[in-house]
Amino acid sequence: HHHHQNQHSHHHHSVTHGYMSGEVKLPKQLSVEVSWVDVDPEEVARQMTLIDFEFYASIRACELAARSWKFNWTRYVRANVRRFAAVGAWLSTQLVLERSLRARAKLFGRMVQLAYHLREQRNLAGMWAVVSGLQTSSVRRLQRTLAAVPRRHTSLLQRLVEQMDSSRGFRNYFEHYAACQRPRVPYMGVYLAELNFVGDFPDCFQPGELVHFAKARKTFLIVASFLDSQHQPYPYVPIPRLRHLLCNLTPLMPIKEQFRISLELEPRRQ
Repeated sequence: HHHHQNQHSHHHHSVTHGYMSGEVKLPKQLSVEVSWVDVDPEEVARQMTLIDFEFYASIRACELAARSWKFNWTRYVRANVRRFAAVGAWLSTQLVLERSLRARAKLFGRMVQLAYHLREQRNLAGMWAVVSGLQTSSVRRLQRTLAAVPRRHTSLLQRLVEQMDSSRGFRNYFEHYAACQRPRVPYMGVYLAELNFVGDFPDCFQPGELVHFAKARKTFLIVASFLDSQHQPYPYVPIPRLRHLLCNLTPLMPIKEQFRISLELEPRRQ
C-alpha cells in the first residue's frame, strides 16, 4: 500500500507540474463536515474550475446555432445557466446566514479571493458567477458589512466587476479573454447576449427558406469563438470530498428569502 502511495504522489506532481504551485492545498484535518472556507481559496478555485470546465465542455454548437435557443434552451445550455445562477445564490445565501458582522465581512473577503483565483486560472465563467453572488441586492445593501471588508478586497472586487462591464459590447471581457492561454473557461452569458444581438434567422435546413448568410456567418463566428477551448482540459487533480461539496451547493435560499434575512441583519435606516 505504501508503495502505491508513493507512485501516486509522483504521478500527481507530474500532472500539476508547471501549472500550479506544488501540491494540493488542504487542511490537515479534513472532516466529513468540511466547509470550503477551511480550504485554501486557490484549491477551492481549482476544484470549481474542474467542474465549470466540464459544464462548458458539454455544450454543443448546434444548441447555440438553433433559431429557437433563447426560448427553448437545450439541455447543456440550460445546465450551464443553472450552474451559474446556483453558485451566486449559494454564496449570497452563506453571507446572509452569517449573523456576526465581522464574520460576514471576513467571509465576503474570502469570496473575493476565490473570484481572484478563478480569474488567475482563466475561468471567467466561475469568476463571474462568484462576483455576481456578491452583487445581489441582499448583499449590496449590507453597507455596514461592506464597510468592514478590507480595502484591498473591495478594490479587487471593483476591478473584477469592471472586467465584465457590458459597455462597448463587453470589450473589456473580450480583450482579457483573448489574452488568456488555454485551458480557459469563457463566460457564456456574453456570447448569448451577442447571439441575441445578431437576432433570429430562418432555420438553414428548411427547404425553400432563404438563408440569411451574413447572419448565419456571424452566428457561426460567435459560437466558434465561444467553443474554441473545449478540447483542452485543466490538469488539476480532483479532490472528491471538496468536489462533492461544490457540486451540491447547499444551503441555497430563494432570493426573496435572502432579502428578508438581509433586512433583519441590517434594518433599513428610518
